[in-house]
Amino acid sequence: MKSKMWIALGLMMASILPAQADGDRMIDWEQLPAPAREFLTTHFEGKALSLAKEDRELFELRYEVVLVGGEKIEFSRSGVWEEVSCRYASIPSTIVPYEILSQVQRRYPEVAMTEISRERNRYEVQLANGMELIFDRQGRLIGWDD
Repeated sequence: MKSKMWIALGLMMASILPAQADGDRMIDWEQLPAPAREFLTTHFEGKALSLAKEDRELFELRYEVVLVGGEKIEFSRSGVWEEVSCRYASIPSTIVPYEILSQVQRRYPEVAMTEISRERNRYEVQLANGMELIFDRQGRLIGWDD
């Protein structure tokens, strides 16, 4: 009898949790964390905000911003950038760590960087030619995908 109760409780929780996990909410500029606003002002000066949203998942909070030019930036709960994607332009070189920037400019001088993301122990850089470069936190090239 107890096992049937636990199964019923598990099924009920499984149906409730996904509905609560999708917590996207449109927000205003002022509702972004201060570090995110500072990042946007510094690296995308003069670019107008198209939309911003707060993305709440079960145990995670993130922010997504889209600028009028099509640039998309994702921020952590604290407002630190995690991913920058520019469809129609190169990402600002000011956000790329120097070690990575110098390697990309040396190896691919004519190719624009269109996306950068950072994770706990690495950076991934997408180039306009479709190549993806993977760097460790010290900026050493550790892999690629073409």
